[in-house]
Amino acid sequence: MTSQDAQLLSEVQRDALDAKVPLADTLRKLVAFGGIVGSTELREWASLELRGYLGEDIELPRYRTPGAVLQINAIKGMMQITGQQISPRWLPEFTREHIGEEVQLAQPVGEVEAMLHRAEAEDGSIKLTLPMSQDLVALMNQESDEPFQHITAFYWSLSAPALAGALDQIRTTLVELVAEMRAGTPDTAEVPSGEVADKAVNVIVHGQNARINVTSASASGSGAHQVTAEAAYVEANRMKAAWPDLRGELEELGVPTSDLEELHTALLADGDPDPESKELGTATSGWLGKLSAKVASRTLVLAGTATIVDVVHRLLKSVGLG
Repeated sequence: MTSQDAQLLSEVQRDALDAKVPLADTLRKLVAFGGIVGSTELREWASLELRGYLGEDIELPRYRTPGAVLQINAIKGMMQITGQQISPRWLPEFTREHIGEEVQLAQPVGEVEAMLHRAEAEDGSIKLTLPMSQDLVALMNQESDEPFQHITAFYWSLSAPALAGALDQIRTTLVELVAEMRAGTPDTAEVPSGEVADKAVNVIVHGQNARINVTSASASGSGAHQVTAEAAYVEANRMKAAWPDLRGELEELGVPTSDLEELHTALLADGDPDPESKELGTATSGWLGKLSAKVASRTLVLAGTATIVDVVHRLLKSVGLG
């Protein structure tokens, strides 16, 4: 492996932290990096995000099923109804298992980003056609008890924030993957091995393992070149479980998304702190210093009467030191 390979991983992290860089561009770099280190898992996940989760046997990640509103357009007498919200209970019983108040975003990530731009440019949402919508419209009109009402369209209304949330989860997953791979890479290596990358995907994307086991070889002995194995274990820390609540609290204080992503990377890099030290890790402390500087210079104003002390308190509590 070369320093250029290490630079490629750094570019993945940099682009993932920059909301202005399209996710598709970042994921293509991750595919290339997965090929360099020989990680099948890394390439497969990034390729699915790029090409879409298409196929009956492909499981859709939870972050790609955002909430949506079921709506109809109809004509009732002389009145035209547009965007009337309905409950899934209105649907024929045999459809309720497949159609509800969630949308399956199986499209390529570039298409999902385009959907977000369209929603933002219009009225803050987009309309998505339901499976077999015309058949459902015909059936519901036929079984309706209201003779003067005629349904003309049936669709999901998906908001721009819901789309942005799904894309943010993909961006966060990218940051977590880089942090997990770096945490599992020995100091003697410039880039993670294929094994480390595969296990990082299993931990972050699939949640299948509690730790990454990295094995590196070191030579010892004079002239014998005896190779011994050094096992380095990187445990999935408490931060992964605590992060959603911490993120929500800091968002309420007004900490920007870009700063939150940098904090998440720092927390993952530091891992669980030593309870005896009662101190935050080096990376997290550095992030806190940058945020303090923004608050001091009035570049960042926290919500209400919140101060940097409130941020510190939440950080300490989240990692078990407060």
